Amino acid sequence: MKLSYALIAAVVAVALLVSVPLLNTTKEDFSSYNTAWNGASDAKALASRDGYTTRSVFTLSEIGSSGNGVFVMLNPNTSVGFAGGDASVLQSFVQNGGVLVLANDFGNGNAVLSALGVSDAARFNGSLLEDNVSKGVDAAHPLITDINASDLTAGVNMLYFNYGTVLDISGGNVTVLARSAPTSYLSTPAGGGAIVNSTSGARPVLATLDYGNGRIVLLSDPSVFINGMLSQADNQQLLTSMLANLTGGDKAVPIVFDESHRASPPVWNLLYDRINADDTIKYTVVVLFTAAFVIGINATALVRRRQRKDLGPAPNELPMNEEAVISDIVRAHPEWRRARLKGFLKQLQQRRRMKRGN
Repeated sequence: MKLSYALIAAVVAVALLVSVPLLNTTKEDFSSYNTAWNGASDAKALASRDGYTTRSVFTLSEIGSSGNGVFVMLNPNTSVGFAGGDASVLQSFVQNGGVLVLANDFGNGNAVLSALGVSDAARFNGSLLEDNVSKGVDAAHPLITDINASDLTAGVNMLYFNYGTVLDISGGNVTVLARSAPTSYLSTPAGGGAIVNSTSGARPVLATLDYGNGRIVLLSDPSVFINGMLSQADNQQLLTSMLANLTGGDKAVPIVFDESHRASPPVWNLLYDRINADDTIKYTVVVLFTAAFVIGINATALVRRRQRKDLGPAPNELPMNEEAVISDIVRAHPEWRRARLKGFLKQLQQRRRMKRGN
């Protein structure tokens, strides 16, 4: 019986190890924990497969001010806002040598640029980029083929946008690395397709600018890096080339994904990350869960044994009075021999003992 308890406990422990990562998901757009088409779990997994240390942060203070790392913000949600404390942390991080990759279309990206004091040099336009000629499935999925050769865009010949916008560049210290096709134009982002600027023309969609000792990379469509779009055109190659360039090829440089500016940061993910970040805590939790399960099983078995003891032996477990049984049988069947009856009862008792032993 104890062996069966241990087997059950082992199954529970394995189930915990397997199910915790499966439960550690969300449906939030652009979240690195979202495994659906609109999440960014594949981008994080790609960075990990390339050998980088990856993590997600739920408060901006977690990135620190040392400037070590590449901080990826995918369409920060407008409902969250960008607090003064966040601005101070991000300023220190980038000024001290960190890299900010800000991919935004209709999110809160301009608030981030304003907090960093660079909104006069570059902003996200906020209108929908469309193209009736250089396009994918429709005009709202333009193909970007005007890409400047650089280490950041190595191997990238075409990007596939999905309801993106463009960059308004007015600063001389901004380097444009990609533009939309000359046939592209702008329309309102929410329904109707009303033309904002009927004049077609190439517009910036990817750019970089220096910031202190660090660097800011701006991409006007975060959907390039979501699970459903990462495999399209050279979208994945862009991420690979960017990480290689921005880290200088140093795999020790951490790639950090922002979860602090999601509409509803998942509490379970936060708890999971805190536990999973420390192997001692992680395996202690698993052991405690397993121990609690084993104790529960044994406690239940003990209660049942005590209940049986209080109720007394079951009818088929009552002690047998051999002589009384034989006398009853002989009275009913005088022709039966007492010696043979004793032998039969002895064999019956032996069989019962053997069954109990099994």
